[in-house]
This record gives sequence, C-alpha cells and structure tokens, in this order.
Amino acid sequence: MPNLRRRSPDGGALTSAAGALPYGVSQMREYVGDMTEELAVMARAQGDEKLACLLEVAADVARSHQT
Repeated sequence: MPNLRRRSPDGGALTSAAGALPYGVSQMREYVGDMTEELAVMARAQGDEKLACLLEVAADVARSHQT
C-alpha cells in the first residue's frame, strides 16, 4: 500500500529529498484532480460558486504534489 502520509517507517516525516511519490500515488492524485475539477464545473453550473472555488483548490492541491 502506498505511503500516502509521507512518513518514513520510523515515523518521521519524509522530505522532498526522499524522492518521487510511490508508484500509483501520482496517478491517484491526477485522477482525484481530474474528478474534483469536473465536480467544480458541475457546482458552478448549479450556481454554487463557493463550492466550485473550493473544489478547484482541492484539484490544484491534488495535482501540485505530482512528481
């Protein structure tokens, strides 16, 4: 199972120097980003701008950690 919390086996936080995300995690984050962006479009179409903005932020966060 991927280490989604970015913790080393001894419990310490991993740093960016620890390397790329584990296999499958970047694909999962891309999927979450894509789906969240689609939800933002749907929310905006329903007139919920606040929710759309929050979903867009979530999509950006999901994509920002891809390496």
